[in-house]
Amino acid sequence: MPVPDFQTLMRPILFVLSDGQEHAVEDLRTELASEFELSESDLEERLPSGRAKTFNNRVGWATTYLYRCGLVARPRRSIYVITERGREVLEQNQQRVDLSVLSQFEELQKFRRARSNPVPPIRTSGATTLVTDDATPEERIAAAYGELRTAVAEELRDRILDQPPEFLEHLVLVVHLANPLAQASSTWPV
Repeated sequence: MPVPDFQTLMRPILFVLSDGQEHAVEDLRTELASEFELSESDLEERLPSGRAKTFNNRVGWATTYLYRCGLVARPRRSIYVITERGREVLEQNQQRVDLSVLSQFEELQKFRRARSNPVPPIRTSGATTLVTDDATPEERIAAAYGELRTAVAEELRDRILDQPPEFLEHLVLVVHLANPLAQASSTWPV
């Protein structure tokens, strides 16, 4: 069986989490791989860039969307637990949970609105989306880049906020010292 797309993984992730327990993302991958009867070669398949495994990437995107829409919580890095909203969505959508289901939540719209995206989101049937059949290839690439950039920025922000205050102080110094322009014009004592 080919590796399922990230939307196909959403409902099974919610189902696994429906036991109310915390699950590590690695455990989710293991359960999903078993459920979808993925072979070792399926699990080793890589994205066209060669940088990441396709299955891991798709599980990552599915959990990211579920988290950003409030269907799952992340009490610690790479640990997920279902929320009350997630239980409701799981109960109301017996066949599939995908972006069309998630589009009812304002959080999805906020997540998909890339602040740095030079191409405005495209509207179709009342919901904001980043890819339509009418979009040019350049618009699709720009929209996907904006969505990816927003996801990375939000993930980085969340990881930084999970750290103790000393980490942030150290991070500010490291970033400041790594910027040659800031060093040249800085009045900070180094």
